[in-house]
Amino acid sequence: MDTLYCACCGQPFRRTSPRGPAPLYCSRDCRRQIEVRRRVWAAMGGISGTPSVGVPVLEPMRSAWALEHGRHDGGGRATA
Repeated sequence: MDTLYCACCGQPFRRTSPRGPAPLYCSRDCRRQIEVRRRVWAAMGGISGTPSVGVPVLEPMRSAWALEHGRHDGGGRATA
């Protein structure tokens, strides 16, 4: 199983090396985007998993690529 899906944008990518842990992100840009998001979430107090008072709970966002390629449920199968 060499095809992985980016935890940031959902795009498929291939492992460049079988050594070490599997990468979570397809590119340096995605890695940096997640770093920025983590800093913002930490500043908002939402990194612990419980929303802060006054912060609305948002629906999970789907990437445009995932919507275009039928990956609506996150499991790789399109839903009707």
